[in-house]
Amino acid sequence: MNNCALTCFILTIMASSYADDVKPKVSICQESTQQFTKQIIQEKIEETRTLVGKIVHDDEMVMTQFDLLTEELIIAYCREKGITLNEAEEILQAMQFSAEKHRFQTRKNDRKTPYVSHCFEVAYKVMSIGEVRDLTSILASLLHDTLKDTQTTVEEIEKKFGMQVAKVVDELTGDRKISLQEKKRQETINASYRSKPAAIVQLADTLCNTLELLNHPPKGWSRKYIDQYFQWAQTVVDRLPSVNPKLKEAVLLTLNQYWERQAASSN
Repeated sequence: MNNCALTCFILTIMASSYADDVKPKVSICQESTQQFTKQIIQEKIEETRTLVGKIVHDDEMVMTQFDLLTEELIIAYCREKGITLNEAEEILQAMQFSAEKHRFQTRKNDRKTPYVSHCFEVAYKVMSIGEVRDLTSILASLLHDTLKDTQTTVEEIEKKFGMQVAKVVDELTGDRKISLQEKKRQETINASYRSKPAAIVQLADTLCNTLELLNHPPKGWSRKYIDQYFQWAQTVVDRLPSVNPKLKEAVLLTLNQYWERQAASSN
């Protein structure tokens, strides 16, 4: 072997050894960074969980929904890199904001569950079933009932979460001065013109409401009244723009389950 060939051979061996030595270090560095960022978000989640827990007196249903949603948040941030740390923090802020605004409201069930459990559930459906990572849609899902059911103003939402989020929440709220019947009529008409974030939230909201009616209908609600709600929900879902097939499929499955159950009970 001549000197040139020998030199090339030695350099090749050295390069190979160097590459083998460097790769694990890079991998270890990346792993350490991932662990650090996961620790940051987990600490912020724990802080928010404590604050929300105080507001709802550690209600089991609310805290379960909180944990489900924040698990999805960790997946989106740490594993998928689908959202940034700033976006994750903003989602946690919206969770606390929603809990504070709805603190005196309860769901129409026997347990009188704090209302914010519904807001957390809607956001969870948006992120899990819908696989949505768009910040506006997620924030709007957490805040979608604040204008309708609390003293919150559009300006307040805009100041805290931005104009786009405020517009979507306002779009979902509609005219608060009209009757429930007229509101449902207008929602049916407006469904075709929903913005993408509003349509996503409305699908998830409809899914949560129909699931609750399917499995835990409120006392005093007649079968006729629930039938009418499911008929209305079907019409609205059919008119919404095609924005998220997975969410729509989940809603249609729930609607079909209800009608199948009613048909079976009539036989």
